[in-house]
Amino acid sequence: QGKMNAHTLSTPFDLTTATQVADDGVSDWRTYLHGLGRSVRSHDITFNSDGTKMFLVDVLKTQVTVVEYNLSTAYDTSTATHNQNTDLTSLTSFSWGVLQAMKFDDDGTRMYIINAGTSANANVKMYVFKLSTAYDTSTASHAGNWDVSFDGATGAPLDFAFGDSGMKLYLTSYKATPEGDDDYTYEYDLSC
Repeated sequence: QGKMNAHTLSTPFDLTTATQVADDGVSDWRTYLHGLGRSVRSHDITFNSDGTKMFLVDVLKTQVTVVEYNLSTAYDTSTATHNQNTDLTSLTSFSWGVLQAMKFDDDGTRMYIINAGTSANANVKMYVFKLSTAYDTSTASHAGNWDVSFDGATGAPLDFAFGDSGMKLYLTSYKATPEGDDDYTYEYDLSC
């Protein structure tokens, strides 16, 4: 846990051309730059729209912290400097469980985090935070949450994505069954 590998792709989006960066500038992200006084238990990584900010989501028991870094060269982790930590736990009155993924909207003024809960369908929520300054997590305020529904099935969400227009949400989930493991993808219309 807590380690990150950076790779370079010689052809955009073609994983067969990936080579690991020999020195990503960080030997151990578990203790690097964050000021938490312990290992970072990152559950997700995301960047701002131009790649000059990187966000790791740290989860320790019931505390969720967004660890924010500035990158002097876009998407180059070797240029990372710690910017700030934002404790999201203090912004909500909900129990967290297992955080799975974090995303920003297209202009960085909303942050979405999905929580899998601690058992099937227990506390499965997507939390929404409004940021008064784009991509600045210290300006986050809890705007609401959505109880995730799997059409009556049980499951634990793994990740999510929005369509280009922001009007569709795609959610993947995992469910262990006696017959084996099942993965599902759900599509939701977000019409106003």
